[in-house]
Amino acid sequence: MFVWTDMLLAVLVGIILSKIWNMLLYTGYAMIILQDLQKDAVKLLLSTSQTIYEIEALKLIELSKQDRPEKEIEFEKEMMEKNSIILKKAVISNFISNWPRRYRNILEFYDWPSAMEYIDKLIKEERNYKRR
Repeated sequence: MFVWTDMLLAVLVGIILSKIWNMLLYTGYAMIILQDLQKDAVKLLLSTSQTIYEIEALKLIELSKQDRPEKEIEFEKEMMEKNSIILKKAVISNFISNWPRRYRNILEFYDWPSAMEYIDKLIKEERNYKRR
């Protein structure tokens, strides 16, 4: 009788240990994947914002080539800046709101300035890694 209870107890302990081990592995893999996702997403945000700035600069050049009044060019510049601020806030807030709540503690940024600081840090790390 004790042999069966010992075997049942060993199986139950094995199942519990297996679940704990799998949970630890899952958490580790999720952390690695989410950190890579965060790095790639902020790089994509940077390249997209650079493209938008370039398009806006081209638009201002074309407006000045068309001999538009200076007031109109200034108005367009102000509108582009306001829209840019709104877009940046929206992108960051959407990114954070879609981030899993369980892993919010690994987020390196919570607004646009901190995202740009994070991308600067990543660029410096990549430069140092390439120098080695």
